[in-house]
Amino acid sequence: MKKRQLVISIIGIVMLLSIGTAWALTDATYVCSESYCIEGTPINFTIHITNPTNKTLDTGRVEVYDPNFDTMILSQEFAGVRVLPGEEKRFVVESVVVAPPSGYTFQYVTCIYAILSDKTGITDAGRVCSDHTRSLTVLPLEKMECQGNQDCEKSEFCNVKASYRCQALNCTSGHTVWNHACMSYDVLLVVLAVLLVVAVLVYFAVPSRKM
Repeated sequence: MKKRQLVISIIGIVMLLSIGTAWALTDATYVCSESYCIEGTPINFTIHITNPTNKTLDTGRVEVYDPNFDTMILSQEFAGVRVLPGEEKRFVVESVVVAPPSGYTFQYVTCIYAILSDKTGITDAGRVCSDHTRSLTVLPLEKMECQGNQDCEKSEFCNVKASYRCQALNCTSGHTVWNHACMSYDVLLVVLAVLLVVAVLVYFAVPSRKM
């Protein structure tokens, strides 16, 4: 009896070790809502699953995982998604950007929990991961100096191309700093004149109040 259980266990282990390359291919690409993938902002993962066999592949949970940081970037249940023999399926998963435990970059693999079956029943089952890694660079909130000009001094602007840092304005001759931007003196005079006219119109448009 013990011998039979041992044989069954060995067969099960061999099946699970072989499924990574034998019967499923998976991958995940992503698109962030901002020019940088900022912690806490939306991110869309496109999950790719290919079934190269002549059997039916049923997927369960999908994971995007960084083995170096031991961090789960995405974990989503997809019970009932079926990939037929020779078929490739793609679907989009909406999530939120998480920050790496250190630094800026994840090196992730894509994994699926799946069942392979034919007319006789289930032939394989387990966790299948991609055979390569992809990188995901994230800008953590704690490393951002600003999210907009309102977070900087009037003489600075929020440089979104330089990891969201406040940067001093360096205006050329004939220009001056005005509300986080360089403005020519001619334009500034026009702006001030318009503001003065608006202030006068508002003043005379408001009826005087008797004490």
